[in-house]
Amino acid sequence: QRGDRRPSLSVNDGDKGVILHCFAGCDPRDVISAINGLCPNTRNEIADRPALHEQLAPKTTSAYARRLWRSAISVPGTIGEKFLRERGLPITPPASIRFLPSYRYDRRRPRSALPCLIAAAQAPTREIVGIQLTFLHPCGRRKADVEFPRRAIGPLGAAMLRLAPAAPARGGIAEGFEKAWAAQLLFGEPVWATLGADRFGVVNWPNEVTRVTIYADNDAPGLKAAREFRAAHPEVGVRIRFCAAEGQDFDKLYKTVSGDHGEALKRLIEE
Repeated sequence: QRGDRRPSLSVNDGDKGVILHCFAGCDPRDVISAINGLCPNTRNEIADRPALHEQLAPKTTSAYARRLWRSAISVPGTIGEKFLRERGLPITPPASIRFLPSYRYDRRRPRSALPCLIAAAQAPTREIVGIQLTFLHPCGRRKADVEFPRRAIGPLGAAMLRLAPAAPARGGIAEGFEKAWAAQLLFGEPVWATLGADRFGVVNWPNEVTRVTIYADNDAPGLKAAREFRAAHPEVGVRIRFCAAEGQDFDKLYKTVSGDHGEALKRLIEE
């Protein structure tokens, strides 16, 4: 049905149920549907086998996220390096950022595989519980031309992307890893990323940190998230910084001022 000249299908009886693999790249759901159409009596026998459900389950577990993380490589010398260089950032990022040469954007389309930067989301225990993929265009100069160029895998919960060890008393928070890393380079304090504007209210910051700087986007969602975080944590001294120029964020600012701390401060609004 997929137009391949020599279609083949592997059917095996695994320890927990039937294991199907189409060598033409079909999604297992399509295989099940075809089998059910040919042999209606097999519907309950095949489709309800537990091993098959395991194959079709969304890949959203922490174990799967850690497996992807272990398969990733360091960034220098990859397309990921080109992406960072284009943003004026150092080509060797913190150890919590790696490169994944290929990952399917659409599980049903084998040819949708794209290179990715992969960010490790660590729980308060420092265990990696999830990852965030940034799909890159094969040229490396920009994000991929897809509807959602970022994707989280695994239950992030209160986890954050840690770009440096926590420092006594103070630290910073930003939304995305590029902004967080740029802010860390500019202002010399550990900055962690929430990996989403809607996650400011759920992330967990170490108790020993009593002063937090939020490096916010200068737009309505970014400032709203920063102010809600400050209101929710009266026990912490929260300072909000954002770029004065509309449409500019911290990675763009870093590139504009060539990493100059003093010049960057002149271009910020603080509240």
